[in-house]
Amino acid sequence: SLGAPPGMVSSWGSYFTALGGLTNPAGSDRTDGSFSLGMGLGNPIKNIGATVTLAIGSVNFDGGQGERGAFNISIGKFFTDWQLGIAVGGLNVAGWNRLTTKPDSSAYVALTKILPFNNHPVIVNVGMGNNVFADVKANVINPVDELAGFIGIGFYLTPQISLIVDYTSGILAAGTSLVPIDNLPLVVTLGAFDINKVMPNHAKVSFVGSVAYSFSF
Repeated sequence: SLGAPPGMVSSWGSYFTALGGLTNPAGSDRTDGSFSLGMGLGNPIKNIGATVTLAIGSVNFDGGQGERGAFNISIGKFFTDWQLGIAVGGLNVAGWNRLTTKPDSSAYVALTKILPFNNHPVIVNVGMGNNVFADVKANVINPVDELAGFIGIGFYLTPQISLIVDYTSGILAAGTSLVPIDNLPLVVTLGAFDINKVMPNHAKVSFVGSVAYSFSF
C-alpha cells in the first residue's frame, strides 16, 4: 500500500519498524520524514488479531524532530479459506502535535483479498473511512463527518517485486515494493505520490519511499 490501510493485521510476537519520506510536502521544497514502530496482538487466523503502531514525525535533522506523533490501532480477522482479511481501525486515536491543534482521529474499515493467480498473485484492498480519508479536492467543511472510499491493488511480478497502485483521499499514487534479500523481512517501497495533482498547494508530483523491517519471537 502507498496510503490505504490494509484489511490484514499482525499477530502476537511480531514487531516492525519503518522509516519513510515524502518530497515537497504541501508545496515545500524540503523533504519530510517519519518513523514508526509497532507490534501485533492476538491471532487473526485463529480468532482476532490487532496491530498497534506509533508514528512519529518529523524526523528531519534541520529542526522539528518529533513535533508530532500518533498512535494507530487496527483490529481484524483473516479467513484462510477465502484468503480474505477484514479490519477496522483508528488513526491518531492518541498522540501530540506541537505545530497545530491535535487533529481529530479517523476511523476506517478495510477488506484485503488475495487472488492467487499461479506465481503472480494480485492483492486488492478496498475500504472506507472518514476525516483523513475524505477527498482532498472536495473542500469538505467537516471531514470528520465525511465518508470516502479508498482502493489499492498490488501485483506480484516475482515473490520479491510487486507493483502498487493506490487511490486514497482522492490522491493517486503508484510505485513498487521490493524485498532486496530473499528470506530477509526487509521491504523497500518507492513510488510517485499525488500523480493527479489534487492536493492543495501541491503543484508537483512527490516522491515517496519507505524502508520497513519486521521480526518475530
